[in-house]
Amino acid sequence: MFCFQCEQTAGGKGCMGKAGVCGKRAETADHQDGLVGALIALAQAAEKNPSAVSETTHQLILDGLFTTVTNYTDAGMQQFFYKALAAIGNDEFGMNELLPIVLEVGEVNLTCMALLDRANTETYGTPEPTEVTLTVEKRAVHRCHRSRSLRSQAAARADKG
Repeated sequence: MFCFQCEQTAGGKGCMGKAGVCGKRAETADHQDGLVGALIALAQAAEKNPSAVSETTHQLILDGLFTTVTNYTDAGMQQFFYKALAAIGNDEFGMNELLPIVLEVGEVNLTCMALLDRANTETYGTPEPTEVTLTVEKRAVHRCHRSRSLRSQAAARADKG
């Protein structure tokens, strides 16, 4: 296994072995690498023939990227995904072609982070300093998220009648 798909990579150089720092198995990393490769090829085809791109194509790119990046559905963001993925797969690009795209990645990242921050604040409220106990309960965070998920599912079922 060699995986460098997230910010948790071992030493910032990629994870090796049977599993990554995040717990991802080698098989999963291989599948995600294959998916990213397919998305690169699709983006390159879309860059060459933009009129052939449909909503289904957009959704496929977004769904594929969601498994390794983030979930955001904006027309400008969609265009950027095509541009960036196509550039990644272009072996003829050098620093002069890639540097502006890398800088744009930073801008897009800031936009995504602002959207995620807004969504978090709208869901959980404005963060404020809070005194907390330093005792860590095993799996407490998982139980909290699972409990909220179960409540949401129950509410959805109740709404359906």
